[in-house]
Amino acid sequence: MPLTEPRCSARTIDNEPCDGKPNVACPRCLLVVYCSDECRKSDWGTHRKGCGTVPTASLGAADTWENHDFWAEYPATDVLNLAKNEGEHFSGELNVLLLGDTALRHLIYTVTNIPETAMPTISVTINETDTCHLARTIFTLFLLTNSSGDPVANAEAAVHLWYSAKLPNALLSHMEVVAASPILTAMDDVQSLVDQGRLSDIDPFPIILSRGSVSMMIDIDIHQWHEYIQYLRPSNIKKEAADICRLVDNKKNAPTLGAQTLRMSPSRVAGFLRWRADGLLLPYGHPRDEFDTYNPVFFNDKKGFPPGASAEPLGEWPMEQLLDYPSGQAQNDVYGKMFYFVRDMFLAFQKRVKQSSMEIRVTATVANKLNKHFSSGDAQTALRFDRIEFGKYWDQLPFLALVMMTDLLRHKHENPHATLLTMSSSSAIPTMSFSDPSSKSPLHCLWTKSNTALDEYAPPLEEGRSMFTTEGMRRNLGARMWTNWDQISDRFLTRPHFFESLNSAELVKRPDLVTFPRGKGLTATEFLGIALRARNAVTRRWPNRVVFSSKDRPGLRNFNRWIGWAQHTPLRWLEWEKIGDISQEAWNYYHYLASEESNIQECFPRHQRTIHNEMIQEKMRLLIAGPSIESTGAANASAKGPQEASKVSAEEEADDDEEQEIICDIVPKRSDGKSGGQAGSKGKKKGKNKNKKKK
Repeated sequence: MPLTEPRCSARTIDNEPCDGKPNVACPRCLLVVYCSDECRKSDWGTHRKGCGTVPTASLGAADTWENHDFWAEYPATDVLNLAKNEGEHFSGELNVLLLGDTALRHLIYTVTNIPETAMPTISVTINETDTCHLARTIFTLFLLTNSSGDPVANAEAAVHLWYSAKLPNALLSHMEVVAASPILTAMDDVQSLVDQGRLSDIDPFPIILSRGSVSMMIDIDIHQWHEYIQYLRPSNIKKEAADICRLVDNKKNAPTLGAQTLRMSPSRVAGFLRWRADGLLLPYGHPRDEFDTYNPVFFNDKKGFPPGASAEPLGEWPMEQLLDYPSGQAQNDVYGKMFYFVRDMFLAFQKRVKQSSMEIRVTATVANKLNKHFSSGDAQTALRFDRIEFGKYWDQLPFLALVMMTDLLRHKHENPHATLLTMSSSSAIPTMSFSDPSSKSPLHCLWTKSNTALDEYAPPLEEGRSMFTTEGMRRNLGARMWTNWDQISDRFLTRPHFFESLNSAELVKRPDLVTFPRGKGLTATEFLGIALRARNAVTRRWPNRVVFSSKDRPGLRNFNRWIGWAQHTPLRWLEWEKIGDISQEAWNYYHYLASEESNIQECFPRHQRTIHNEMIQEKMRLLIAGPSIESTGAANASAKGPQEASKVSAEEEADDDEEQEIICDIVPKRSDGKSGGQAGSKGKKKGKNKNKKKK
């Protein structure tokens, strides 16, 4: 099966894809590449529709959407970081537990970052409770541990199975042979046992398979096996129905076009719109002719289209690495870069696992039963982990997360590098109700100077100028970059609210057994035998941060790349280590309290009770009210700005078109050597936006 490489984007006179070697990029957008000027000119009639696409949709203050996140909202990370922890020559054993969103990303990213000199024996457990993600995980593992097959075919099938709405029939056939056949053979034995009455739907039935140097166990019950098998069958959906599924999902589970495209460069807009239209993870100019079979993971006849799967998946991987990844001359093709980045990582993963000894266990156990699942009944022989990645679930129920994980994390005396990794995306959001009441209005930076490089990259809005414009979006999102994330996050984490409420709750009926700390915040967890590290040893504290002080100047290119990215919420990794032990009786009671936590609303301050609803609306609220900037000598906020931001006039739209010239990722050169700006951004229709029906 041929490797997908950059190719000429034109088509022949017979409407077949040109097979010439690409060497002439479109100078206006740097999205497509041709083999010659003749091909570039012949393709202009088709390409001009997307070249230099300028966002024209407006953003309304009342635009809302449901927030069903299918793709992970934080980038994959190296959960071991062996070089800085156990050592670049480490050859011992490590147990890893991955519980976060689409956890397989972390395993692949981690394995490809293991130093060549290290030869660890790794035992990994991946827990996925959602059946669609469970199916994607098992399929991808079968493909990437297929030691006897073509690694290129394995990698490309895994990429499209993981992301694309359609697959070439050849790749689907390859997936069926590699991933479906072993399972269907094993399930024949399972069905025989069910028919004999020796198994029920709730009985666990782990299947162990040897995959070259990898031993893989699928540890799920019979009911989950039957759910999984549904994704092995090809979809019978028709094109019209599939298009409607994606269209409805775009309407319900993604921000409006205005909320997304107004912050993007024209090249980003073109790539985004193509993804939104066909859902194929491919280079922008790559032909789509062979993608004729719907992906059974997304278009399942019994399960339906997974909510949120039509949204942008870019945030699942590190922004800087993805955007800097070589993709030929199509330097502004973000989705092309993502394809090559993920495909090549899958190839590297296959190569590395052949050199390693690895055990992979896939489970589908609800969170509060994980401890029982990994316990053998004897505390001395129960499984303990050197790394646990818990992801963003910590934001939802931090107490439950820490109680469960302190029982599973290895003690620092056994491994000083043993770490629990939790992701917080809410602690550094200053617009929520728990932000410091003494802080300035989050709107003040939109119309006044910040005395930072932001004033150069995205100048303050003129008084009365609408915030729902390209300039307003750039200023608002840019303001977040210069916010002191550490200060806001630390203030929230150390506020004495959480355990104070638990102390006073009627739920706590054993003061002789448990006493929560008083006057301290969420990080005062020593009573559980677990403590927050002052400095991260495994991960970057802020994986999506590019500005660290008010004096930083990231450059206009980096500023524009961050503004146009899919994720802007401050993301913080919190690292915990086990420092002590507690009695089994105390742990059982803590576990009981934590399990009841979500049902006992009195245990929480108001902001904790409403945090889920607030996070659902967080994206739109931050578009309207961005974070404040620490500055000296900044003037007070304009009182008129927020109230007068309802309509965009024809003059303002003309200004928006001019603004596009400075927000392209890379400003290409014209054939005469002069700066090309954003060709095609001028001469657009001008006129008032008609009032649109608000959701």
